[in-house]
Amino acid sequence: MIKNLTKIPGFARQLFCVIVLSSTYLGMGCSSTWPNVIPKLVNDSELTFNLTETDIQWIISTERVSSIFAPFLSGMLMELFGLSRLMNWCVLPSIACWIIMAYVPSKIALYLGRIGNGLAYGIIVTVATPLMAELTSPEIRGMLGSIRKMEAAIGTLIMYIMAAFLHWKLATALSALPLVPVLVLFFFVPESPYWLARKGRDEDSLKSLSFLRGSKEVAQLELDRIKKAIDEQPSVNISDQFRNMMKPQNYKPVLIVALFYFVSPMAGQGVIFQYTVFVFQLADPDLDPFMCTIYVGVTRVLSTIVALFITDLIDRRPLLIGSGLFCSLSFIMTSVVIMVPVFPRWLIPAFILLYVFSLCIGVSFIPTLVMSEIIPTPVRSLGTSICMQISLVMFFIASITFPPIIDGIGLENALFFFASMNALLAFIFWTLVPETRGRSLVDLQNVFMKRNLIFMISS
Repeated sequence: MIKNLTKIPGFARQLFCVIVLSSTYLGMGCSSTWPNVIPKLVNDSELTFNLTETDIQWIISTERVSSIFAPFLSGMLMELFGLSRLMNWCVLPSIACWIIMAYVPSKIALYLGRIGNGLAYGIIVTVATPLMAELTSPEIRGMLGSIRKMEAAIGTLIMYIMAAFLHWKLATALSALPLVPVLVLFFFVPESPYWLARKGRDEDSLKSLSFLRGSKEVAQLELDRIKKAIDEQPSVNISDQFRNMMKPQNYKPVLIVALFYFVSPMAGQGVIFQYTVFVFQLADPDLDPFMCTIYVGVTRVLSTIVALFITDLIDRRPLLIGSGLFCSLSFIMTSVVIMVPVFPRWLIPAFILLYVFSLCIGVSFIPTLVMSEIIPTPVRSLGTSICMQISLVMFFIASITFPPIIDGIGLENALFFFASMNALLAFIFWTLVPETRGRSLVDLQNVFMKRNLIFMISS
């Protein structure tokens, strides 16, 4: 397999670019699981301020609040300044936010740090999806696209370990460390050739493609196809994208991805990682919640590595459908074990680890990859922004409502609800999502032109 990869023109350069871009996800992984240090923060005898339960709930969720404003802001900014440049601009503010949270002793500093990181990572996650798709070749887009999820998983594991063994201040400050070299390495990542072509900068687009593909001849052929697709539906600025959004071949894929991102947060994805320590504490007081979170982190890393190697070997739809069904089954079995005391307690972390594995090989990252593939070039910035806006709003709602839901109906019933939402996701993947593996972005641009919205059952 490695030999075949090295034969792909420009593979090493594309890999380098994706690793640099994906390194921002290390900080994102740390940020999403940072709430797991809160038990130590609350019990810190040197703390000069008090945190109420309401404070804790909002400090955990504040990151989601600020990220809500990121997608549409990203849509305008990436069209104005470029995708690669915009991502780079988000790194330094994120580093500053981690330092503020760690070493400015006040409740306001915690809120400001979470707000700043939420906005920075909201922009990064919105921009990274189309940028990585536009930088990579179709044959390796899935594998390279999964690297960002692997780095997010590594960031999650790092935070779980630091939460278990380090003082909360040190754990918070060290979360900024992986972002420091990214500031320099970003200067070697080219701008999106699609964005450059849309702006009429054909020479710069050719240079970007030549760097990425390793051949000027191959780059010229790809640029010709990009320009032909752009000429069919010009999208120089965001207003052009709004006009293009009225066309069925453009709004249909956006609706499908938006539907997924509406349902996905209600399937437990975000809260399981945000509230990992709290979930294990509620499931069984005899479990060591910090060790269980480390097991979750290790499983997440290993499963994303598996996903990295199988994404371009197996069709997207079977992976998505199977992943959704196994996620549903895992939550059902976890709930049953919680409700029936006769079952051994080790089954609780075992089934949650099964959920994490099932999630990470499919439902967690393939929809993001599919979004970058099926949302057409003429509306990619706008369509991605709309879908990410829905995602972030729903993740905020899931985050802020999880504690009162647990208080109201119990963890076991919440898990049953998550199971039903994962089954619904599997149905959405089965009925609506087209197969995209190995197809170029230009080929996929008009895949919805002559098809009804619900057509995949017979495909």
